[in-house]
Amino acid sequence: MISICTPTRNRPEEFKKFSQSVWETVSDANNVEISIYRDTDDDSIYEYSGNYILTIGKRMFPDALYNECHKAATGPIYVFCPDDMLFLSHGWDKMMMDAFDKSKDKIIFAYLNDDYARSNYCIVGGVHKNWVDTVGYFFNPAICRGGDVIINRIAKKLDRRAYLRNAHIKDTKIITDKTHTEYLDLIKKNSGHLWNSEDIVKEKERALASLQNFIDTYQ
Repeated sequence: MISICTPTRNRPEEFKKFSQSVWETVSDANNVEISIYRDTDDDSIYEYSGNYILTIGKRMFPDALYNECHKAATGPIYVFCPDDMLFLSHGWDKMMMDAFDKSKDKIIFAYLNDDYARSNYCIVGGVHKNWVDTVGYFFNPAICRGGDVIINRIAKKLDRRAYLRNAHIKDTKIITDKTHTEYLDLIKKNSGHLWNSEDIVKEKERALASLQNFIDTYQ
């Protein structure tokens, strides 16, 4: 099962477009689910479709919400994905499953093509349960923003990136709504909890070492 972990806030129309794009492009809808997190104070009227899991709870750091989605998800493949993305390529799920099937220990980061950063970086990608269990979390729970950056960088250091070149996505880049403004304010107030903060960098190195040891000792 591929579990797409997507927090959302006050974006019912954008979420609807996102989820529709997922179900319109999967090759096996029974092997994909969307694990959603919504805040208790978000009274927007959402429409849900396909396989989904809904968690409603208190507001947290943006990246902490991905962990809440992960906790409720089935897995064993967990994909982080913002609510303003659109999936464009049919069969992206099979491309991702094939990438993990080729890896014996499953320690890879399989990521999609946003036609901007392309192979260099992506804000939508998946890791396996083996990765999560080895590190101890999906996103570092102490971080406010930048969990995706850390996963990208760890995978690059390990030389374990699987770029799904033919799996295209589109970032609609919603940067003018209240949700995004609140998001930027939260990051500003918690600048000591970003991906490049000293403690977070130290934890990244620990996670990297743990994954490398898993790879080296896997049988």
